[in-house]
Amino acid sequence: MPIIVENVTIEPILNSINCTIQDHSLTLIIGQSGAGKSTLLLALAGLMKLQAGSVSYDQVPLWNKGKVNRELLLRIAIAFQSPEHQFFAQTVQREFDYSLRPYRLDSTERTLRTNDALQQMKLQQSILLKSPFEFSGGQKRSIAIATLLAAHSDWLLLDEPSAGLDATAAVRLRKQLIEWKANRSIVMATHDWEFFLPVADRILVISDGTLLADVTPAELSAAPGLLLQAGIGVPDALKVSYELQKVGIPTQMLILTPEQMAMQLIDRLEGRQLQAPSTLPVEQMASMAIKKTVAAENDLQKRWVYRVEARLKWLMYMVLSIIILLQYRWLGMTPAIIISLSTLLLLRREHALQAIKLCKPLLFFIMVAAVFAGIQVSIEDGFMLGFSVNALWSTLHRMLPFLEVTLISFVFTLSTSTTEMKQGLEKALSIFERFRVPTKMLALSASLVLRFIPMILIETERFSLIAAARGKRIARKGQIRFRDIHVFTIPLLLSLFQMVEDLIMAMEIRGYMDKDTKL
Repeated sequence: MPIIVENVTIEPILNSINCTIQDHSLTLIIGQSGAGKSTLLLALAGLMKLQAGSVSYDQVPLWNKGKVNRELLLRIAIAFQSPEHQFFAQTVQREFDYSLRPYRLDSTERTLRTNDALQQMKLQQSILLKSPFEFSGGQKRSIAIATLLAAHSDWLLLDEPSAGLDATAAVRLRKQLIEWKANRSIVMATHDWEFFLPVADRILVISDGTLLADVTPAELSAAPGLLLQAGIGVPDALKVSYELQKVGIPTQMLILTPEQMAMQLIDRLEGRQLQAPSTLPVEQMASMAIKKTVAAENDLQKRWVYRVEARLKWLMYMVLSIIILLQYRWLGMTPAIIISLSTLLLLRREHALQAIKLCKPLLFFIMVAAVFAGIQVSIEDGFMLGFSVNALWSTLHRMLPFLEVTLISFVFTLSTSTTEMKQGLEKALSIFERFRVPTKMLALSASLVLRFIPMILIETERFSLIAAARGKRIARKGQIRFRDIHVFTIPLLLSLFQMVEDLIMAMEIRGYMDKDTKL
């Protein structure tokens, strides 16, 4: 059951992707961060609506008239980054039961699949009665993967499965991939592509949302320019191979892993055979990579908002926010709305779209609140239901300034790193240090608060996708069924609590607060 991807486009991330992924194979998706690897996985899983193109499994379209084929969804399993963060149930058994619920299996079949998955992951059946939260991080990840394997899906989609794993666990995962490939097909997005290359069948090279190449490992090693073009960089083993050839020690060109390099050296040292040096020196490859990096940096510098000093950004943000919040009439609010929207033009396109996306939940909340405010109910002379347009406009008048300030804050945070924000505010507040004002703590706190709001929205979207994937439901991204609220809410809250704890620890490490401070 091959996957056929035709002209798949999801702006601004993916642009006209075409490829065929064969079944019973391991396909790696490689590229820089932000290249579109995870988005392509979401498209293959039916979790991201396509703006153009199609995805088909064995000639059957995944999407039909704007809806996902549920039968195909049941044949696909996807593991997001850090799958151990998806737990919500009281016991491991209930986690398995929830993952298998969409398949409508009888109790005997559920038990067989659960035990088989536990065996594949080298887990004891006794853990089924325990809480998933009492295990270590590595054990949690094994349990999460086991809940996916229990579904006996034809396709297993993995997003950075080796992230956070130690060397021993990574080796074990590589062996497991070989075992899993015998019964299912695997597509894996990864930054650790060199490590998994020996067990891969094909590699999809993604750069800036486009597919640069669909090649075998041998073909990739023969064309290292693809790696440079994708901004990934040439593997160390291949660099060593070129250097050895320059000094007259022959090696094969088809080398990408350290193990392969070591075997080549052993063979050549024993045979003492010499070949002509490579015609493609490593200096030339390095020059290509440098040019690509400089071009990317120049593109970033075209927007002045990315290079202006953080202190000036803080001043502009505060002045604009005060002006917006002081507007009490529509005559003044209208220019304020235009100004806040115009700030989006300062950002690169992908950042501008991200800011709009982050503002959508707040805009939706404001509209709903305004509509409810306009509903008028009277019971003095009998039950009467009406609607007040004045009340609606009054609510919008009060709440829209907060939307505008939030939009400007997103423009600020997306164009400025947390370190720059903190250092800029520290410099601006330095005049108050003589009065023993904790300027460093204030600067860090303000920077983290501005960062925390978009982080909450991003986490909300992430866990809504996880809930959709686990429930095999047919719904647009961001929607949660009432029956799946607990699947979404509990992991989200745990993630937010962890984020707050990490922020507090960061402040403690920097000495900005007492470690015994109680919140």
